[in-house]
Amino acid sequence: MADSFHGQILDAAVTALQALTLTGITSTNIVQLTVPDDKDRWIPDLPGIIVAPFGTEAFARGTNKSDDIGYPVLIAILDSGNEQNTTSLDARLLWRETILDHFIHNRLGVAGVSIYDQTIEPASIVDQAAWYQKQLFVSALIMRVWARKQRRP
Repeated sequence: MADSFHGQILDAAVTALQALTLTGITSTNIVQLTVPDDKDRWIPDLPGIIVAPFGTEAFARGTNKSDDIGYPVLIAILDSGNEQNTTSLDARLLWRETILDHFIHNRLGVAGVSIYDQTIEPASIVDQAAWYQKQLFVSALIMRVWARKQRRP
């Protein structure tokens, strides 16, 4: 288990994704990376999902003893874009909708982390550069998990 708040949130996101019914995506193909990578080498067999920290934290008002921090979590769906792939666009869109529906309506549960809000910041439904240049379907969203964190001494 991770010691950092952000690490615990990333672990919880992977666990939540693995519990969803995403037909064609196995739980072993949902991986956490340090840096998001649009190459498929990290996933044994596409399709799969990458979870990674992304961008920067956001800060909101805290209290005199705590800070409110929005931790960004990238969730990227990857699938082969070549002509041998049999996954339909509709199936890929359903994966995205299932993930959106889950995280819009269900906050992550992380023991010891006071999560009070969670927002979704959509990114490209289909990354055109990855599709045309690498024959790779990439669909991303950024989940921002807001937590109240006690200040360290």
